[in-house]
Parts: sequence; structure tokens; C-alpha cells
Amino acid sequence: NKRDGEVEVAGDGHSPFATFFLSAISGEADMSGAKGRQDGVVSAGELYLYLRDHLEVASDEYGKLQTPGLWPLRRHGNGEFLFRVPGTALRLEPDPVLDEGANPWLGLRTYEEDDAHLFFGRDRVVDALWARLVEGDERCLAVLGASGTGKSSSVKAGLLPRLRRDPDRDWHIIGPYRPQHTPEKMLAAVKSAVSEAPGGARPLVFLDQFEEVYTLCRDEEERLRFFSDLDAFLKRTRAQVVATARSDFAPQFGGSSVAWLFETHRYVVPTLSADEIRQIIVGPAMARVVYFEPSR
Repeated sequence: NKRDGEVEVAGDGHSPFATFFLSAISGEADMSGAKGRQDGVVSAGELYLYLRDHLEVASDEYGKLQTPGLWPLRRHGNGEFLFRVPGTALRLEPDPVLDEGANPWLGLRTYEEDDAHLFFGRDRVVDALWARLVEGDERCLAVLGASGTGKSSSVKAGLLPRLRRDPDRDWHIIGPYRPQHTPEKMLAAVKSAVSEAPGGARPLVFLDQFEEVYTLCRDEEERLRFFSDLDAFLKRTRAQVVATARSDFAPQFGGSSVAWLFETHRYVVPTLSADEIRQIIVGPAMARVVYFEPSR
């Protein structure tokens, strides 16, 4: 019942807030796991979400709208209130091990496809590669840049995962292949892989660190044969080809049989902007649910 000046109470004698609050800490707000697999703990965040979703609707029916809020307590910034659900066993996930494997930043290592969830700050590069290869249907593309600018990472952790999610084409990714000491052997493996690609798929060959043709291959005759064979392969293959190389080797490629690739089909990775650098630092931390503690 309701007397003048009082908030309407629920049928159990509690106000709407008290009714839903008690239901929440009794387990109704335990939303951490799938239905029937809750973790046995109601956090302050779960409590707020439950009250927000239930109290506003119910209190409006009583004629007096109540809107819950979540406010941090002073000097309690390093913790959170938790409510154990009565009669429910704890099913808490173990905390991640704080070792090198949990480090959200890879440092100087190249990002692989499996690291795509930690790869941030290169949307501009990936969008440009997508525009030329997919929207522009460019058959060959040389991705150039100084050492450490993220050429390989942008292809491996940016472009390739996006191609695999392409709803319009069935991409068949071949590679990455590296020339290493025997580029002719690499080209033979690429040709074989392309010939075995499914007929309805769109093959894309990824040749990484192409400058190894000069830095690792010491056989000048093999290098010349490789360039000649690669030129013929690129001009007749049904696959699209992406090659990454250090930009300081571009002049040397200019004197080879595949000079056209590095002169007219090139994309130079741009310098990072301040916002992109910020994304590279903050993005992986948020993905791993860690944060920077502000200075005091």
C-alpha cells in the first residue's frame, strides 16, 4: 500500500529498489557465465546492470521512476564490492599468468595472423591495401617501407584476417613465403601451391621480406634466374601477389626483370600519426584487460 508522500512498496513489503536489490544479490544478477553456469559472485557492475534493467521499468509502473547509479567510493579505487551468491559454488576463472606470454605488446617481433586481436594503429594501411587489392583488383602489389614500420605485420595481422572475413569472395591465402637463401626453391613451392588452389577460390600469394633475395641469396646467377622466372609467373598467374620489402632496396629491384612491380605497383607504408601511436600503445592493453594506473 501507499500512504501520502511515501514510495509505493512491492507485494512483499519492500520498496521496488529493495526488492530488486535483494533479488540481485541472491543470484539473479550473476551474469558472468552462460545460463546455469554463473560464477557464484555478483560484482558491483553486475548489480548495477541488473537494477538498471529491472528497477526503472518496475518503478515506473508504481508511478515514481527510480534510476540507479554506480558511484566509486573515495579511497576505494583499487577494488570492487563482491557479493557471494548464497548456496552457489564458486566457478571463477583463474587469473591469467603474468608472464611474457601475457604481455599485450610484441615489441620488435612481427605480428602474425594469430595476433590480429592485439594489432592496432594500422587501419589506414590495411584500408589502403584492401582498396587496391580487393576494390581495385590490382594483380600485384609491393608493400615498401623502412625497417620496423610494420610492413609484414600490416599484411599478416591486418590484411589477411580481413580477407578471410570477406563475405563476397572465398580467398585462398598462400604463404607467407620468404626467399631466404634459395629464392628459386621458394618460387617452385609458390607455383605448386597456386596450382593446387581450389578452382572456385581466389588465390593470394604473400611473399614476405623480399629483400632477402639480396641479403641472403649470394648466388648472382640464381638471383637473375629467379627474377626472370618470377616476372613470367606474375604475368600469367591467376593469383594476386603481395610482396613486402624494405624501401632501401627498391633501387636494386629497379634494375631487375620485376622492376615494374616496385615502380608502378608499389605502396609505401606511411609514417605513424600521433593518434596511431596512441592506438598501438593503448589498444593491446584494453584487449588484454589491463590498464595504465594514473600518476598520483
